[in-house]
Amino acid sequence: MPIGNLQNKVSSSDVAKVKEKRNPPEYEAGFEPESSSEDFGNIFDDISFDDFDTPSSSQSENKEKVSVWDIFGSKPNNVNQQQQGSSLNVFDSTNSFGTFGQPAFGQPQQTQPKCPDTLDKVMDAAGTSMKSIGKILLDLIKSVKNRTADDWGLYSRNVIITSGVVAGAGIVLGIIGLAGNIKPIKFGGLSLQLFISAMLLFGTGLIGISIAALRIASNSSYLKESIEQIPDVTINNSDADDIEIVDDEEESLDDILGDLFSSDDFTNEEVNTFEPKEEIKPNDNTVDYKEILDNVQAKVPMLSREVLFNTFKPFFPTNTTGFAERRRIPEDSDEFATIETLCLKALAAAAKTDLENIESQLEEAIETYFCYELRMKRVKGLNKLDDIAREMVAYFRESSTDASVTSQVDIEGDMYKIIINKGIQAIVTFGDIFTLPKVVDFYKNTKNILPCVAGITEGGEPVLVDAKYYDTVLIAGKQRSGKSWYLLSLLISMMLFNTPEDVVFLIIDPKESNLFKTLALMPHVCGLHSDTHVLEILDDVIRKEGARRKKLLADHQCDTIWALRNRAGIKLPVLYIVIDEVMTVLANLKDKEKEFFDLINVIISQLPSQGIRIMMVPHRAQGVVDKTTRSLITYTAAIRAENEVVLETLGIKKWDRPLINPGDVALKLQDVGKEFYVKGVAVTLEDEDNTEFIRNVAKAYYKMGVEVPDMRTLGSGYNRDENYIREALRLEADSTKVQFDIDDVSDINDSDINIDDLI
Repeated sequence: MPIGNLQNKVSSSDVAKVKEKRNPPEYEAGFEPESSSEDFGNIFDDISFDDFDTPSSSQSENKEKVSVWDIFGSKPNNVNQQQQGSSLNVFDSTNSFGTFGQPAFGQPQQTQPKCPDTLDKVMDAAGTSMKSIGKILLDLIKSVKNRTADDWGLYSRNVIITSGVVAGAGIVLGIIGLAGNIKPIKFGGLSLQLFISAMLLFGTGLIGISIAALRIASNSSYLKESIEQIPDVTINNSDADDIEIVDDEEESLDDILGDLFSSDDFTNEEVNTFEPKEEIKPNDNTVDYKEILDNVQAKVPMLSREVLFNTFKPFFPTNTTGFAERRRIPEDSDEFATIETLCLKALAAAAKTDLENIESQLEEAIETYFCYELRMKRVKGLNKLDDIAREMVAYFRESSTDASVTSQVDIEGDMYKIIINKGIQAIVTFGDIFTLPKVVDFYKNTKNILPCVAGITEGGEPVLVDAKYYDTVLIAGKQRSGKSWYLLSLLISMMLFNTPEDVVFLIIDPKESNLFKTLALMPHVCGLHSDTHVLEILDDVIRKEGARRKKLLADHQCDTIWALRNRAGIKLPVLYIVIDEVMTVLANLKDKEKEFFDLINVIISQLPSQGIRIMMVPHRAQGVVDKTTRSLITYTAAIRAENEVVLETLGIKKWDRPLINPGDVALKLQDVGKEFYVKGVAVTLEDEDNTEFIRNVAKAYYKMGVEVPDMRTLGSGYNRDENYIREALRLEADSTKVQFDIDDVSDINDSDINIDDLI
């Protein structure tokens, strides 16, 4: 059961606590300021020109006059507070030595508390306003990197509005200065500076909003970004030039400017593009194979990697094209606060304390199709990662019986790296991963000899590997676990993007399944057998094919088939011996198990340099290969297996990630050195679709004129019947090509090799 609405999992009071903890109030309760910059516009309502000294009223009325001390600082103690009705002269002889704050002739004067007059309030409000403008500009500078054209339009609009406020303040102060004969704030002083600042702000805002409007109206990249945010829409690079965006009613520049200046609040919420399909219908993404086959080029002169990829890519259906999408959750959003609250409650439970005592916070939250990727500050002393992971699951899952939601917690420096698997079951196909440019580049790069996809991580990242570096493959899993699909994905990946001159397969299938019978139609399969003669087949591979390859390497002074390709130009194909249902094979062999293991060990330990490799598909590793041989396996996968089977198959001591869904894989690659979880990649959505897919790509191969090397040196392992395949695929001509003349190695006899010496 996938994770549902997270907001239902926490109380509003807990979310409020977390928000207050992240953004504590500036003032304690009861100590808030009486006025703020929002009152700036109302402060002038209380100003009366009767409060200022004018020429007409200076001699007729006894009123308090504005002094220079009221403008530039507090009034000195020696100034006579009873001098009302006369102006203060700083050069007055009666106040000598007292104008700098000292009593005349050292006689102390009693100080009286000074009440701020109206002009003091004006100046304080002006200062507060300028600080607010400074904060706006500072925030604007800090957010330059993350802003879109809409954001710039919004900021420019606010700058223009601010310029109007500043201009109004300058005009009002100028009038006040003129009326009160206050030189510093007359039109030539502070008021002029404010007015000039307002004009500069207005010009800046006008330029900014014009650029934003033009960018919205004409920038095609902005429009493409908007389209890419729509769910389930994929734009292929090859088709980008053919895309034409048409609106029913084209927006004009006036419309855009009107939207920017509208009174509605701007919202910049990101669209949640993760809408997983719980039930996938097989016919949702059907492929018209007939039409694709008609477009396949006939008799291609050279089957290069580029030609193969471009030819076979359209054959793959898509199903979950949004699996690789990533969305950063905004820190100021309710969703971020909810996730942070859940994580803090989980940490508190793991630490056995209250939420208020956890000194941590969520630093980053990213949502992918399959999981949440979270980074939180570490809590001192809380290092039991298993406890944290268990509590994370408890708070994020829907119910206590839900085993689909899992969590993995690692430590990265001062952070916890937390992966919350959402429990979504969705099939990712090759068609889906081929929508990613980096995957396309990987497959087209000829330096990757046998390109494959080992799986998809929970973060939607394809694990791209070159099978050249994996001599032995072991795929374990119980029935209906998805191991046959996983095996098929590896085989198809190597077959479709390499010719039979690069890689061939000898298949042992004791169940004689329809899947492998269909797969044998591919030109890469040189033999398909039950397990009746498995010992004879393996013995011939070692005595005959192994001997032939050993002689070729020795004749050209090469140690490996890769050196043989580079130095001598001989493209000796890699031979994979695929043994399905190994436990069934052993059961049928009865008392000949030891002979089987001896032959397997020879192939695994001595023949990889000659390009002869093994793929084994048992239910579990125990009882199939001993621990010594198991250490030589370079590619190990346990699919939907119990924890015990995962440990013995991968040869590890700990594995906490439950594999509960078909295609869930515990993977260990020798060159990575660490086991990890992936989801298997599917060819199609159904078994029947897999067989239809194989038949059509086989037809395409023969239509292009594939050259099949002669592999009769395998002895009893070779049983390919080209006549039967032509009839089954309704082909018109034989395209078999003999790559090596068997007569060149006819002098090799079975007696030349003593199998006992090899074992």
